Amino acid sequence: MPIDRKLSALALAGLVAASSPATALGAGGIVIGAYDPDYAFYESPAIGLDHVFVQWQDWDRDLLAWAQQNAAEKGRQFLVTVEPWTRAPDRIGGGETLLPDIVGGAFDAEIAAICGTLGAPGTPVLIRFAHEMEMGRNIFPWSNRAPSEYVAAYRHFVEQCARLAPEAAFVWSPAGHEGAALYYPGDDYVDYASLSVFALEGWDRAHRGKPLSVRRRIAEQAHWIEAIHKPLIIAEFGVAGGKRQEHDWLEEVNEMAAGIGVLDRLVAIVYFNAPETFFWPEPHGRPDWRVAPDVFY
Repeated sequence: MPIDRKLSALALAGLVAASSPATALGAGGIVIGAYDPDYAFYESPAIGLDHVFVQWQDWDRDLLAWAQQNAAEKGRQFLVTVEPWTRAPDRIGGGETLLPDIVGGAFDAEIAAICGTLGAPGTPVLIRFAHEMEMGRNIFPWSNRAPSEYVAAYRHFVEQCARLAPEAAFVWSPAGHEGAALYYPGDDYVDYASLSVFALEGWDRAHRGKPLSVRRRIAEQAHWIEAIHKPLIIAEFGVAGGKRQEHDWLEEVNEMAAGIGVLDRLVAIVYFNAPETFFWPEPHGRPDWRVAPDVFY
């Protein structure tokens, strides 16, 4: 989804915190971040990373620059997920040629505009391009395509973007399903690996007999990319279920943030504080991952 228009109201209101140094990923413990379109964690001292999504056919240059500046002034890391939708009215049409078109330069203007905005001197940024590419359904026009086509498109994006955003670090981000490693573009093009990890109690009980722990869930999904030795970010993380189960899951995250039972290579967990974008298989519908702003500390 594009950067939320509420950012403009926040900018006009001058809601910018005092500067403080961002906690470096991998510097000790785990950084907790948030995709937070309703700003529940806007003033939370527990949050060390801001995450925004940019559809490269529908975004606002001024708002993206402001969001990056605001994260820096709060002492937070800044993660941008770039979604390469097609130019079709439904954003999906033409998906079968999207990746070769990217390689051929058809979307170089989109890459230049976004990376040029993010590439101002002194503004480090994490850039996550074309995520969850190994998903079995064609949820995105770039997903479930030939691995070779994806690898070529990812490499082209990084090559073009790195020239304009030299302080960027690039995040390769499968969902964490079987076959994910086939889409790996190579160590020279990846600074961080990433997964999307969601815990839905009803799904767990139906398919696993009981809820899995956060550590077990991350470990199972990371199994598919265990040969890729890059620092690991959970770029999308959400929980939904009964109050007791949600409490237990979130306490696990707080423990890991405090350095207790930290999983190998894990440097950040980024909470997806919004309703689910897509429908899960029936009867689960669209889970609401939103939590109270005091759950992380």
